[in-house]
Amino acid sequence: MTTTDLAQARERSTPPPDADSATGQPLAGLLRPHLRSFATVVLLQVIGAVAGLAPLLAVVELGRVLLSHGPIDHGHVWFVVIAGAAGLLVRLLLTAVSSGLGHVLDGRVQLAFRRRLAAHADHVDPGGAGGGAGSSDDDPEPAA
Repeated sequence: MTTTDLAQARERSTPPPDADSATGQPLAGLLRPHLRSFATVVLLQVIGAVAGLAPLLAVVELGRVLLSHGPIDHGHVWFVVIAGAAGLLVRLLLTAVSSGLGHVLDGRVQLAFRRRLAAHADHVDPGGAGGGAGSSDDDPEPAA
């Protein structure tokens, strides 16, 4: 295969610039209206993940306090336990909210995509000169 053949193959595989003529926008235009929602879902997941570190840090701190020599500060121990439990609760809540918003966002994006696809399908000639499934010249003529 020569470089000319590669260039021709690349040209054939590259969609034309107006390939998305149904709305005149690139595919990114489909997601752009939902960008803020995507950012919210990601931000909630990140904050939830960071909050999920609190129980692990609480276990480390409890080990340090309980294994140290000398009297145990019960107030500090209870503070660490409550902080760890609160971090776990925050992680649970933020992850649940993020998941719920993600499902709603997924439904909205799918609906927008389906509407866009249906609008594009209105402009397509179903039996036209596109070489569809039943228009092959290689098919034998039916017997009479």
